[in-house]
Amino acid sequence: MFSTLKYLNAPDSIEYRDRHFNFKYEKGFLFHSKCFHGVAGDFPIGFLIWNLQEPRSNNIINVDISNSTGTTIGIKHLKLIDKKDVLNNWFNRPENSKDYILPALSNGITVKQGNADTRHRARPDFLASICSKGNDFQNAKYVTILSSPNVSAGAFTVTENIFDKSLVLFAVRKIPKPTWLNDRNQFLIPNKILPTEFINDCIIWSLFSNSNQTTSLRSVKYFNRIYNIRNNFFPFTIDEIKKWEIRDPDMKIEMVNDTDRFVANWISKNTISEESKRVLSAGRIVYKAFFSNINKMATHKWKIESWDAGWYQIRRCLVEHGIGKDELEELSKMHDLLGTKILPQIEEYGFLDKDEVFDEI
Repeated sequence: MFSTLKYLNAPDSIEYRDRHFNFKYEKGFLFHSKCFHGVAGDFPIGFLIWNLQEPRSNNIINVDISNSTGTTIGIKHLKLIDKKDVLNNWFNRPENSKDYILPALSNGITVKQGNADTRHRARPDFLASICSKGNDFQNAKYVTILSSPNVSAGAFTVTENIFDKSLVLFAVRKIPKPTWLNDRNQFLIPNKILPTEFINDCIIWSLFSNSNQTTSLRSVKYFNRIYNIRNNFFPFTIDEIKKWEIRDPDMKIEMVNDTDRFVANWISKNTISEESKRVLSAGRIVYKAFFSNINKMATHKWKIESWDAGWYQIRRCLVEHGIGKDELEELSKMHDLLGTKILPQIEEYGFLDKDEVFDEI
């Protein structure tokens, strides 16, 4: 069989594989798609030999990894998964209400007007929407967090009951970097009990990810109604923010009768690691730089009208105006270090299979 690997490990191919391709694997190798001139994309191509006279005896096959000269540089352990194994089936997604809707977003600040499907359905305890399209590295670029329903396939509503697992899922899909070798790898349900420190590290990492597109939007017109979208992922309490320099008097007034957002309360009640504390401290400095310079920036472009502006809005606004560059670089460094801490645990807890690579791929 000379092809990509999707017929073996893609969730949509499982029924075909088990009913019509239940054969014993004998031997084979795979190589980079770029070995063929003019091929777009970076993915593995396999040349696998199957014994059509015997059924499979196990759900793991070991395939040699070859470089462009045909030299074996490692072994890929390819797990033939069941649908129940995939990460997107880790927890039950909340059922949305039929008559409770919120504006559908295509990114942090863009409202998808005239949306005719039901992806704008939500529920009163809605916190955010996470898009978890597909279940492999190929689709990881689409994984985002929004403060209102996401119009993309694979999006689901985050509530308090699944908050922890939702952000672990987000971090697990975003932290590992895609390569040609892992492009078709599937993310799996963990096979061990996750330590609280790992869960909390994933949550803090997610809050400052560039794919966290949470926002606060005011006076959004959608289907002839006006909505105010709260940023439930704002990480600091109002009591703390009041002590900062805020160069917008309307925001100061707005805070007087408002309440802390969900994530700020979560942080105040949970123990976080030293690495996560450093990310949060660096993030605090960035937020302070934003509020103390808000009068110097064209905030309307990013639809910033409220004190609970989202990370997507704050980061984009600062970068556009060249403000807080050093602060953002320090936060990025701390954020990368936290990701480096989390990365090996993703394989340790079974979210991804580990390949043996003997040389550079």
